Amino acid sequence: MEPGSKDTQAPSPFGDPSADLILRSSDGVEFRVHTLYLRKSSDFFDDMLSLPQPPSPNTPVPVVDCCETSTTLHAILSFCYPSMCPPTTFPNARDILDICFALEKFLMLKNAEDWIKRLLTNAVTSNPVAVYILAHRFGWEEEVKLAAKQTLFINLYELIDLRSNLPVEVLDRISALAMHRLDAYHTACWKLVQERLSAQYWVDRILWELVMNANPDSDPYRHTYVFQRNIATCCSELIVADCEGNTVNYYVKKWWKAYMDDARAAVDAPAYEKVLTTETMLRAVRMAAECRTCAPEAMKVLHVFTEQCLKVELKKQLDKVALKID
Repeated sequence: MEPGSKDTQAPSPFGDPSADLILRSSDGVEFRVHTLYLRKSSDFFDDMLSLPQPPSPNTPVPVVDCCETSTTLHAILSFCYPSMCPPTTFPNARDILDICFALEKFLMLKNAEDWIKRLLTNAVTSNPVAVYILAHRFGWEEEVKLAAKQTLFINLYELIDLRSNLPVEVLDRISALAMHRLDAYHTACWKLVQERLSAQYWVDRILWELVMNANPDSDPYRHTYVFQRNIATCCSELIVADCEGNTVNYYVKKWWKAYMDDARAAVDAPAYEKVLTTETMLRAVRMAAECRTCAPEAMKVLHVFTEQCLKVELKKQLDKVALKID
C-alpha cells in the first residue's frame, strides 16, 4: 500500500503485530510502531512516551491520533527506523513543507538535517520559493542561496504566483523581510541582465577597459570585429560612448545590435541562457546575409561574442549580486 491511500493499515514494516504503539494519521492510516525507535530518534517522543498512555478500547496497545498526514508520518518514521531509507524526492512541495514542519515539532530537525537538505536540493528546481522559505527558516545559508539563484529562471510574475499559491500557514513561518529580500535580489539581477543586453553598455565598457589598460591595441573584443572606433564599415551604426566627459564614436554592426535588441526583448527572467541561443540570432543573421562581407562570418561572430564575452560578463556580474540573509 502506498502512504496516503484509503486503507487503514500502513505498509510494512508498520503493520507489525508486536508493535507497542499505534500512530494514526490525520487521514486515518494506522502505523504500528516500536517506541524504542521513536525514543532514540526524537526527544519529543521520548518525553511523550515517558508518560502513561491511556488504553484504547479497541486495541491492546495505545493509539495516538496525529495531525500529520500518512505521507508525512511515513517519511518521518522511515527516518526513525534504521532498516529503512527515507525518501529523498517528493512530487509535491507541500509534502516537503509538511515533513519539515513536523520534524521541527517532533524536535528531530537537527538529527534529520542532512536528509532534509537533500530533499530541498532535489526540490529546488520545481519549487524554489518553498525551498527558500524552509532554508531561510532553519538558517541554512547555502540552501537559501541555491533557492534564490533558482528563482532567476522564472520571471517576477511567476515568482509572485508561486508565493501566493503557498498555504497561509506556510507563509506565516517566514518574515516579510525575508520575502522582500528575495524580491529585491530577483529584481536587482533582472535589472543587471537588462543593462548588459544593451549595445550602449558594451560600447561604454570597451572604451573604459581600453582607458584602464592604457593600450589602444589591447581591445579585448577585437576578435569579434563588431566594434570599430571612428571607422564606419559595412553594415555599421554609430553609437556614441562617453568616458569622463569625452565622447568617442563607435561603429557597431547593425546585425549585432539587432541581436542584442532581440535578446533583451526576449529575456523575461534574469536567467539569460534560454534566450542567448541560435534561434535568437536568426534575425541578425538574415540581416548580415544581405552583405557579402558579413554573411560568411556573422553566425560564428555572434556565437563567439555570446560565449566568450556576453555570458562570461553576465555570470560574473550576477555572482556579485548580494542576497541579504538574517
